[in-house]
Amino acid sequence: MLTIIAEGCDGAGKTTLIMKLMSAYRTVHYFHATKDTTEVQYLEALDTNADVLIMDRFWLSEDIYGPIVRGAEPMDAEVKERLDAALEARGPALLLFVNADYEVVKERFINRGDDYITIDQLAEIYNAYQEALHGKAFYTSRTPIIEVRTDLSDAALSAPVLPDTP
Repeated sequence: MLTIIAEGCDGAGKTTLIMKLMSAYRTVHYFHATKDTTEVQYLEALDTNADVLIMDRFWLSEDIYGPIVRGAEPMDAEVKERLDAALEARGPALLLFVNADYEVVKERFINRGDDYITIDQLAEIYNAYQEALHGKAFYTSRTPIIEVRTDLSDAALSAPVLPDTP
């Protein structure tokens, strides 16, 4: 069973990429993490029997958004370890770092009309993702990272050609 995690700041293009990926598989389970997602909910998502699990964010997002937006502490290290163990137990995983130039992200964010974070917070979140994901300081060591640039052509967003799943 394959797990695909999409990480990146708001406006990076995660939703667009996820929708394209979901159309490439017959049996897929989609999980969207929010600021209220609990450890139990993450574990339940990772326990799905679907051939492909696509996660829109994982614990890294809480570590980035929590302190910047809500003044929260990063997720507890023991909780991260349990989530990483469940991720590894599920089978192969792939982290897609969905990324674009900051000015593109900012323009998308403004055009969507989002107002739950400020432009200053967006810049801080963007920089935190750049640091974390380029530093590879997260998830299991067996999780490969692929940076998907969404500020290039539509070809950069093409879903991969993979064999059909039963």
